[in-house]
Amino acid sequence: MSAFNARRALDFATSISRPRLCGTAEERAVAGEVRRALTEAGWEVEEEFFEFRPVADNLLRFAMFLTHLGLAAVGVGLWKEVRLAYGGLAFLLSLAVFLPWFIRRTFHNSTRDGAASGSASPGRFFTSNLAARAPGPADGPLFVFMAHYDSKSQSLSLAGRIALFRWARTAAFCYLGVALARLASTGGLGTGLAGLFSEAVPFLYLVVSGAAVFALSLPLYLLRTHNHSPGAMDNASGVGALVEMARIWKTLPAAKKSRAVFLAVSGEEFGMIGSQTWVRRHRDELRGEKRLRVLNFDGVGYAGPVRIVPARGPESGGVSMSDALVRAGKSVGIDIQPIPPSIGLMTDHASFTRERLACATLLTHSWAAKRLHTPDDAVESLKVEGFERVGKIALRVVDDLAAR
Repeated sequence: MSAFNARRALDFATSISRPRLCGTAEERAVAGEVRRALTEAGWEVEEEFFEFRPVADNLLRFAMFLTHLGLAAVGVGLWKEVRLAYGGLAFLLSLAVFLPWFIRRTFHNSTRDGAASGSASPGRFFTSNLAARAPGPADGPLFVFMAHYDSKSQSLSLAGRIALFRWARTAAFCYLGVALARLASTGGLGTGLAGLFSEAVPFLYLVVSGAAVFALSLPLYLLRTHNHSPGAMDNASGVGALVEMARIWKTLPAAKKSRAVFLAVSGEEFGMIGSQTWVRRHRDELRGEKRLRVLNFDGVGYAGPVRIVPARGPESGGVSMSDALVRAGKSVGIDIQPIPPSIGLMTDHASFTRERLACATLLTHSWAAKRLHTPDDAVESLKVEGFERVGKIALRVVDDLAAR
């Protein structure tokens, strides 16, 4: 019988499945329940408080506006003045280079330390990360097991948002492809292509693809965050798995030759604020680890297939967490498929991989994923079979990596 008690993990996930948006009283109450569970498992818990300004939704709209501005400049330039089209292309290229840096800096500057007895400043959310440390040999590997405990609902489900992003991105690429072809047909990008594209790419294609970009993006401009989701799958399920790993750690053979951190973060639903804050505070310590293995649980309660995000990640001590999870799954008879990182599907692993720290997210998949970020993300979606699969993989990967 597996040491990982899937039923107990499910029961804890059920107990905290209620709306718990960052900064609300319910989120603070759930943080207390997680802390108690880790304490009852025999660990001393460090709680690191912080506050942040919720800028994610506004950043999304700002980034889309700038992108649409560049696309419009290209279209108007092709109609009126070709130099404006070239300016639009240059503007879009600049966005691709500098916008990710700007977004990261904005998130960084929106966060600051908070006091345990304090409250958030106006316009900010007050929350905390909780970490329980299991000691072990200093030269042994360090496992960090992680899950976020906050939830949110939105006016558009996660599945709908991802679909719109992908369709809008495809339409934008089509639009730019047509625009480049039109520029080529006028000799702007080489007169040798003029005859090839002059008739093949009518201006109507540009109008249709451009209209598709703006039509698909309109619901994203209207996206708003609310506190109506119980967050059972996203991510009470991950917290249930995390707490169960903390409960059984002392009984595992790997505990004698490894160290562990059981990390519950908040602010994931606002741009992975909590994990970024924790990584930033402990960056030097983490970079000093020769064998760091970070496993993020995010949506592990479905009875469907098991997935990992990202498909590939950085290595630590010659080990890729993604590859290690795939191997562990095969050894216990579970086929794990990768989900490539995509717009709208980012989890806390990104805070580690950006710092070149080995990390991967483990999740389960089902048709019910369309309920995420809606009031329908309720405990009825959680199945003990999902926890069992994830538990088997987690225990196997710990055994495999503790020996390396």
